[in-house]
Amino acid sequence: MHVSRLFPVTILIAGLTGFVCIAPVNADDKPSVLPNRTPLMRSRIVTDAEQVKTDTLRTEADRALQNSEFDDAARAYAQAAERSPNDPMLRLLLGVTLTTLRKPDLAVKQFKMACRLTGDDLVASLLLQGALAQVGEANAAQLIYLEAVRRYNKPGGGLNSSSSLVRLKEALQDAPKSPILHLLIGDAYQIAENLPAADTAYRKAILYAPGWSKPKVNLGLLRLAQNKPAEAVLLFESALKRDPGNVELQFFRADAQRQAGNIKDAITNYQRIQNNVAYQSKTLPIAAQALTGLGQAYVADGRLEDALTVFKQARVIAPTDPAPPAAIGEVQTKKREFGAAAENYSDALRLTKASGLFGTRAVLYQALAQTQIAGGQTRAALQTLDRALREEAESAGLWHRLRGETLLSIGNQTDAEAAFRASLDAQADAGLFPQDTLAVLATKGLLDTITAGYRADLSASRAGFATETFMYSNSVGVVGRGSDSPTTPEREARALIALAAIAQYQSKTADEVKYRETLARFRSRGADWFALADAYDGRLRDAAKAKQAYREALNRGGLSDAQTERSRLRVKQIGGVEGTGAGKP
Repeated sequence: MHVSRLFPVTILIAGLTGFVCIAPVNADDKPSVLPNRTPLMRSRIVTDAEQVKTDTLRTEADRALQNSEFDDAARAYAQAAERSPNDPMLRLLLGVTLTTLRKPDLAVKQFKMACRLTGDDLVASLLLQGALAQVGEANAAQLIYLEAVRRYNKPGGGLNSSSSLVRLKEALQDAPKSPILHLLIGDAYQIAENLPAADTAYRKAILYAPGWSKPKVNLGLLRLAQNKPAEAVLLFESALKRDPGNVELQFFRADAQRQAGNIKDAITNYQRIQNNVAYQSKTLPIAAQALTGLGQAYVADGRLEDALTVFKQARVIAPTDPAPPAAIGEVQTKKREFGAAAENYSDALRLTKASGLFGTRAVLYQALAQTQIAGGQTRAALQTLDRALREEAESAGLWHRLRGETLLSIGNQTDAEAAFRASLDAQADAGLFPQDTLAVLATKGLLDTITAGYRADLSASRAGFATETFMYSNSVGVVGRGSDSPTTPEREARALIALAAIAQYQSKTADEVKYRETLARFRSRGADWFALADAYDGRLRDAAKAKQAYREALNRGGLSDAQTERSRLRVKQIGGVEGTGAGKP
């Protein structure tokens, strides 16, 4: 994994790709630049005739954009916005068109107005952030980004763009073929990490405006996020035919070529970018990213010393960007210079915290801890994992697993087993299948011991689970350590989830189903029924029971959007198959 790939010093929104030179600021010590306001859509009272004229102008602008007549589109959107100055959607439409015409200074005014009218809607804020970055106001752009992340952060990754989607979809009802609205809807889905929905929206934008490069750019970046770099290359090259001098597009193409394994062309294009930008003040972030990409291409080509040279150049150009030190750390790890690598990872982590690129901290903590372990710095690794657990609690399963591996490496099996159990429990609480933790336990020969420990928890529980019901043929006589925590319903549920996961990992479907059936009776949450339905459906191949369990999961509620969608789909697909009665596993 290239850690430095995970540093998006650009914010993807409406194809603006505003490169932000990370400034050393912290969201906690700066005043809010996005004050709370009551959202306002159209506060000025307009007559029916005025509204008809405004709608006509917007339709004309949409049609012009569809025909790649961007000047005409901007003119019509501007006239519409003049007639309805308090309509934030018109401000967004005009601003995006102005960025297409490479007039980000004018777009800034429109996006600021949209932010004021919507109480700093997420999409409007990130549009403003990108435009400010394009005009060289990196610090202002960074403050807006940090505040947007603070306000709209959501558990599990991505940002909460639900309010933006409501506004955009409402506007789409009046203009169903608006390329910009479909593009912005795609962006809203992408920043919420709903990639399939973003894909659909971008494709519609391309359908309605085939000569407009922005939707192709964003779809290409989506393909990179989906690990489909070859498809991304084609999309970027298609966009470059319309806009061959776009340095940002050239950079994206080079990145995609590198990730697709076309190292020679990637190196050529990175070098071409370096020659074109010539270290101009507004393009320094692009130059730094291109140097970092060039270094990664050199690494892929086995040219480690050349890579270090360009990474160091990138660090000079962008001293507050965490990507170059992270990339240097990767190369030093390859060279087994673990102490130096750990220092660079620590530096990258410090810069990441200052920059607000919160999504990359977990990856850096992991890289730092693993480098310290490889370098024999066990105590430092454990301290790193303790910090990671405090600051990135959502990845608790990972930190406990790495702690278990570290303790096992120094012969402390008792504490290692406790750490592995904590990893399994954390992932059970998060509704995740603990594939990596189970793989480590299997490799270390600890699966039977951990299994016996969880079975001991059940035998000691107030619920009086019959351990012989869940006896593994290959675990007879294995003595496991039960939890030191008092037996509680939560502990019992965790034990059942862990035992079911272990059985699933070992392809012992009958045992897995027994555990999941017991859990569904014992705790009976929607997620428990969904897991049982998945076992019936995908492994036991019992369609009737699967349908009943999916229905029960929907009835109980509390499912994620993906689980709800899956449950509804499978109930519909299974169709007329019926079983012996819902809710009786």
